[in-house]
Amino acid sequence: GATFDAMPVFDGADRAAHVTGLEMAIETPLDQIAENFSLRTLARADRLDEASFLLEVGSGRSRVRLVELARIAAADTTHPFTEYFSSMADNANTRTFQGLLTGSLDGLFRVRRSEGPSYLVVDYKTNKLRSYDFETMRKEMELHDYPLQALIYSVGLHRMLKMRVQG
Repeated sequence: GATFDAMPVFDGADRAAHVTGLEMAIETPLDQIAENFSLRTLARADRLDEASFLLEVGSGRSRVRLVELARIAAADTTHPFTEYFSSMADNANTRTFQGLLTGSLDGLFRVRRSEGPSYLVVDYKTNKLRSYDFETMRKEMELHDYPLQALIYSVGLHRMLKMRVQG
């Protein structure tokens, strides 16, 4: 379309291959999220780009202990990062933090379901991997502490929704 034609031309880039790849990405069924869901079916009204947040961590003289945060996250034994958070709890020692944390969610999606909406935090990564299977991605995420980042983003999302959404 006209928008893609306005993009800069990259030497050696195969335009048809890029278009095909983008089409495949946005049309891939994501039924584990919601039945008949893909990025193409996501309405503009259900997507928020670059959602900035300011998150208070601890209050007054209260500090958050990393070991406690990691133990809470590790308590969910069905989560794919249970071992990551258990290891973090074992190695956190006396690390604490307090203050204001600022960040930006690359995207926030609202997925409409019969039982009510779900919200998904989207954080784009540019890591180049040898494979994009579950285990390879899980290990890469742990290597860069992305599960901790996802947990923090989820807390920010929860606080934002608590202020903005009824029910």
